[in-house]
Amino acid sequence: MTPPRSGGEEVGSLSPVTKRRRAWALRDVAAMLLRPEDPEKRGPSVCACGRTGHDAPTVGVHLSETGTAWTSSTLRCNSGWLCTVCGPRRARERQERVAEVYDTVTLGLKGQAPMVTLTVRHRLGMPLADLRKVEQDAWRSVRQGAPWARLKRKHGILGTITAPEVTWSRANGWHFHMHIAVPCLTDREGAQEVGAWIVDRYIRYVRAAGYDALWEGQDVTLPKSPEQAARYLAKGVATNKDISWELAGAANKRGRSASLHPFDILEAASGDAAMAALWREYAAAMKGARSCVISAALAAKLGLDEADDEEAPAVEQAEEQPVGELPSYVWNAVMRKRMGSTVLSIVEDGGAGAWPEALAEAYRVAEFDPPMPAGTSPPMPTPRCHSPCRASPCRRAGEAADPGFAGSGPWAASIQSATYALPFARSHFTPEA
Repeated sequence: MTPPRSGGEEVGSLSPVTKRRRAWALRDVAAMLLRPEDPEKRGPSVCACGRTGHDAPTVGVHLSETGTAWTSSTLRCNSGWLCTVCGPRRARERQERVAEVYDTVTLGLKGQAPMVTLTVRHRLGMPLADLRKVEQDAWRSVRQGAPWARLKRKHGILGTITAPEVTWSRANGWHFHMHIAVPCLTDREGAQEVGAWIVDRYIRYVRAAGYDALWEGQDVTLPKSPEQAARYLAKGVATNKDISWELAGAANKRGRSASLHPFDILEAASGDAAMAALWREYAAAMKGARSCVISAALAAKLGLDEADDEEAPAVEQAEEQPVGELPSYVWNAVMRKRMGSTVLSIVEDGGAGAWPEALAEAYRVAEFDPPMPAGTSPPMPTPRCHSPCRASPCRRAGEAADPGFAGSGPWAASIQSATYALPFARSHFTPEA
């Protein structure tokens, strides 16, 4: 039910309904690629996204103001890295958090929030897990020891916000880099000094680990607005053209840039073994990563909750009445067959009045009998007759053979012989002592 995208279709031209359908279709692909072959083992949380827990008897289907359908009482994985449904929402949440911090620091405290990008030199074939480890270890080392403590006191550094980003290209392979905000109570000149100091120290630690990093590959920026700061740190689960990515720009983006977003890789992975292998490597390498890490010091000084960005699964709740409800066992059966989007599409196309049709389709796909209409009862079953008839060779013991038995050949003779022998066998059977 995911409509194809024409070659000239631009990012902004896709409707919310089309974006929803593409997101669900790619989430199904992600779950299919990452689900373990052993049914006893559990895959990443994206494999269960959209299904229900054990304590949810029904699933609600809703229609938003934009015409997109969604479900309540279902699990959401909240993965900004692996889920094409939850990822865009995580990007918007990251934007809001970064904009809030920027406003608080620059307007409320009259400080600065320099943005620093850190990366390493990389080439095709380098494992993503190795690149992530060396960069994060180097960044952790930058913030340790007496030199960092002196820099914090000098420029009033409040803490840090770290947002990783991953891309891949056929020429250079994986590119892991981190966008970092360093809110501090200083002027613009002091903010530039903070950024330069971080880059210098970071490069030294990268080289000490046996890798290389060039100054030209790093970046220090002083954003001029909360929107610019939010865009800078929200790149990890979004493209530059559309902050929520929404799965629309994949093909167009490939034509303009050699780098692919991970969701671009996922879209190409269906039917492409090499891309599927890249997606699995990416999923394994980013396990446990958070998309927007606010340091404990910054969270304490600004009254923020560090746990707000944790990617723990949750249940989708709804206050408004749903268009309709269906049993959880039916919905989960539909999701196992990757047909949930098809059921929602019926409501999107026909409105709330199409719910009976959507419900019937759900039962058909799930291969369950639909419920009986209100006020009706199921028909009484026809009673079975177990009394022997003339045509039955299985008569009661002791009866004479039926001369009218409509059977012939050796099989008929064998059946009648067995029938005659039955009383003889019973009368001569003596149990052992």
